[in-house]
Amino acid sequence: MISRGFILSLGLLVFSGASLVHAATPTPSTAGKPAPAPPTPSLAPEEAPVNYQLCLSTARSYPEQGFELAGRWVGLGGGEPAKHCEAVALIGLHQYAEAAHRLEELEGASKQGADIRAGMLAQAGQAWFLGDDNEHAYADQTAALKIAPQNSAQAATILTDRAATLADSGKYDDAVVDLTAALAIQPQNADALTFRANAYRDLDKTDLALADAEHAVALDGNNVDARLMRGILYLLAGRGADARQDWLKILQIAPKSDAARSARDNLERLDVNVGEGKGQPTKP
Repeated sequence: MISRGFILSLGLLVFSGASLVHAATPTPSTAGKPAPAPPTPSLAPEEAPVNYQLCLSTARSYPEQGFELAGRWVGLGGGEPAKHCEAVALIGLHQYAEAAHRLEELEGASKQGADIRAGMLAQAGQAWFLGDDNEHAYADQTAALKIAPQNSAQAATILTDRAATLADSGKYDDAVVDLTAALAIQPQNADALTFRANAYRDLDKTDLALADAEHAVALDGNNVDARLMRGILYLLAGRGADARQDWLKILQIAPKSDAARSARDNLERLDVNVGEGKGQPTKP
């Protein structure tokens, strides 16, 4: 079964979205990394475009300070950008339902273009997902897809997010459909290929899973999740030596990553059970 940890480790769910100036763009998580001191932006109304980006940056890295900053900005007439920044901060504060409700309300009242409103709904879906409410997550992600520009990078990201919701609900066939649609837009997306490989494996379609994993590694040899998945599939196919090479490579690339921890577990099992045909690899 695909774990939530695996889904989140791929960076598919990030509260990146709905810039009120540009369409949503994924940004890598900074969780667990030391961050510089938070900026102290001016709140002069005429500096709103600059304040918006600084507010979002603060909300993501320092959600308590970001929420306070956004609230002050709302009081100064910051409008949609300030309210959006508040919602982003609430995600960082793990107030997922409240953040989702605010994003939904913001989208409903917004005069922005379709891509911006789609980004708000996509973020609401992410918040619901993080709060373990897959029903609401799926509803918002589906609504976002209805208004997002067709065949856009944004649509591919939302499809991948919805696939995460479906997979987490055990609906692997439907997740594969969404991931295939996302890959039709972005065929070089190694993370989406890795995700689909995992879904195929849970459907016992190991040949298709291995093809996706190998493609992902070919696209990005430093993608540790892709290598972890390929190693697992190699082992299941009786190719223990090839599995070992992938897992050892992970330890070289990112020795402190979650993938490295799984790789070490798998290598230990491989060593203990060599020649015995016992043991199962640790799933991501």
